[in-house]
Amino acid sequence: MPLPVFSLLRACGSCHTRRPARHGALAAVLAVVLSACASAPPRDMDTIVPLSAETRAALPAAMMTQRYVLMGEVHDNPFGHAWRTQALTRAIEAGWRPAIAMEQFDTRFQPLLDLAMATCTDAPCVIAAAVPGKSAWEWTYYEPVIDLALKYKLPLRAANLSRADAAKVVRGGLSAVFTGAQLRDMGLAVPPHAELMAAQEQAVADGHCGMLPPTLHAPMATAQIARDAVMADVMRAAAGPVVLLAGNGHVRKDIGVPQWLGAPSLSIGFIEGRATTGAYDQAEGMMPIARPDPCEAVKSLATPAPGNPPLDPGASTPPHTNEIVRTTDDPPSPAATPLDLNRANRAIH
Repeated sequence: MPLPVFSLLRACGSCHTRRPARHGALAAVLAVVLSACASAPPRDMDTIVPLSAETRAALPAAMMTQRYVLMGEVHDNPFGHAWRTQALTRAIEAGWRPAIAMEQFDTRFQPLLDLAMATCTDAPCVIAAAVPGKSAWEWTYYEPVIDLALKYKLPLRAANLSRADAAKVVRGGLSAVFTGAQLRDMGLAVPPHAELMAAQEQAVADGHCGMLPPTLHAPMATAQIARDAVMADVMRAAAGPVVLLAGNGHVRKDIGVPQWLGAPSLSIGFIEGRATTGAYDQAEGMMPIARPDPCEAVKSLATPAPGNPPLDPGASTPPHTNEIVRTTDDPPSPAATPLDLNRANRAIH
């Protein structure tokens, strides 16, 4: 779920926390900071700024003029999924033929995704074949998009750095995952400019309710930047137009994937409340959904239980603990996600 790996605006509302197994102090810290989001979403209707009817109607045509389009989401908000799918469907029905890059698929599973798209006839088949093991994504939100790709024979691209590799970046830096050649290709051979790094570090701190150890701000910001750069690299590799579907933090043009594309793009946020000035080219404000205060979950995880030592960011982490590491851009548990696409679809008509 977030900062680019952990949480930015990253659909803080989409966070879900789980109590980590205490296999190691750093593993526990990472499990906390990688799973919890910033502050609760706004509840004041005055802060919700939807697109005008005219802008919304013109959005598909605007998308069709672009080589690179990025469409955000709050992972567990069905209203945003419905709006986004509607705009994408209208553009494709009008003749646009983009590749569709999705945060929900890790890049390492691209061969499985290619085989699934070649042999499956519906979205559930694709998901079952291309996502081995358990997944926390609520796939019902994404099935309409996958069905669009199948119907119009559009390339589907896996765009995400895996959670395990993001955790490696946090612990060991970019060289723990990428070769020198890969870093050069992605634009990561030199450190990001100071303003971008500072903004990402602040997003990490804000996204975890001010309770993240300061020693983890830079490592987690670096992991978020790595995810953004990987997504940009996937987009650049597309032969023609491409649309990225990812969390709102990733599609921010000021600090997200557009910073690594090296070319003009159209960034569209689907946000709860009011967008940060300059974050998106267009932003669709939408109703927040009811969910527990994420900061309360962060507090419960960050406070050691009686008899347990305080979390130590400098402690070593056993290699088998990767799977408990979560980021704020990771999806909430399906059990915590109120799914009402019918209601969302009614709201947009």
